[in-house]
Amino acid sequence: MFHISKISFWVLLSALIFSTADFKVKADTPQDVLIIVNKSMNISSVNISDVKRVFLKEKTVLNGNKITPVNARNGSPLRKYFTEKVLGMSSSDESAYWEAQKIRTGVRQPTELSNTVKAVFSIKNGVSYCYRKDFNPAVAKIVLVI
Repeated sequence: MFHISKISFWVLLSALIFSTADFKVKADTPQDVLIIVNKSMNISSVNISDVKRVFLKEKTVLNGNKITPVNARNGSPLRKYFTEKVLGMSSSDESAYWEAQKIRTGVRQPTELSNTVKAVFSIKNGVSYCYRKDFNPAVAKIVLVI
């Protein structure tokens, strides 16, 4: 019969728990990027695929709400992060995409503003992104954390 001490058992169990690939603990940080919408919108969550389609203007309605995407200023660290993580593009790829869209379909890229939180507050159907440190729950709501 196999015998294991209580201490050895807990050490082994802890090692197994902490070594599993699915075990992730991430505390909220001020640099988290949040997808936000105007507080009046009837949207509580979105998935990253829908966010990508919204910002590429392939999708104009979310949960029955007409939406207006607002980008951070081109060249900003926030925009670069969003473009890479959500759109899966480099900044130059995104520029080329919008140039092609303008020529082929006449569709132009989303408006760019430096204060995306203020933009979402001001635009009834606005959707954008910001750093957690810039988020204000009085003016917008979080629908996804990237």
